[in-house]
Amino acid sequence: MYIRTLRARECDWESHLDIHFAICNLLRIAAWKRLDFLSHEAHNSRECIQIPGGVSLPEWYGVRTALTGVSVPAWSERDRFMFDYQDIGKVGVRKWLQLAKRYARGLDPFVSLLDLEGATIDAGIAQLGIAFEAIGYELFQERGKSENAANKKPVVDRVDLLVQDVSRTLSFQPSTFGGRFAESYNSVKHANRPQIDPALKQEHFQQGVELVRKWIAYRLGVSAQTLRSAG
Repeated sequence: MYIRTLRARECDWESHLDIHFAICNLLRIAAWKRLDFLSHEAHNSRECIQIPGGVSLPEWYGVRTALTGVSVPAWSERDRFMFDYQDIGKVGVRKWLQLAKRYARGLDPFVSLLDLEGATIDAGIAQLGIAFEAIGYELFQERGKSENAANKKPVVDRVDLLVQDVSRTLSFQPSTFGGRFAESYNSVKHANRPQIDPALKQEHFQQGVELVRKWIAYRLGVSAQTLRSAG
C-alpha cells in the first residue's frame, strides 16, 4: 500500500506522519499483525525535475527518521485481514480518522499491544484494560453521559458497552465477558484481588482483542455477516 499526503503550504514532517500513522494503525487492526512502514519519501513542489517537452516531475527524496518503524514485510499464507477496503470504502476511512482522534487514549494503547512482543500475559491484560477503560469512558459520553458519570463507571460496564454493539458477531459468550475480563484485569491491577490462572487470562486477552477489533470494524461500517465469518 502506498500512502501520499499533500499540503498546500510547507509543514513539519510530523504533520504528515499523523495521517500515515493512522492508516498504518488501521491496517494493523484489520490484520492484527505488526505492520510497519517500508520506506519514507518527501518532496517540495518547488523542487522538480525538468524532462524534454517542458514537463516537470516531482523529485522525491528518501527520508530516515526515528519516529516510525521501518521493517521488511512478513506475511504468511495463514495471515488474514478481518476486513478490507471494500468493506469500509472512503467513508469508513474517514470515520476511522475521526475515531482514531476521538478515542486516541484507548486506541493507541490497544494498537501498541502488537509491540509487546515477549511480554507477560499480565502486561497484555493490563494494557488491554487501560484501552477498555479509555474507550468505554469516551463511549459513555458519546451516548449521553456526563464526564463525571462516565468516569464512575466500572470497567465491567465499559466493556459491556462495547459488547452491546457487536454481541452477535463474537465467537465467545458475550453476556458474561465483561465480568470475566474485569476479574482478570483487577487481579493484575490490585494485589489484594484473587489470582486468575494464566491460561484463563490468556483466553480473556484474546477475546478482548477480538471484541475491540470488531467494535472498531462495526464503527467503520463493516457488516455483521463479515465480522461473524471472521471468527
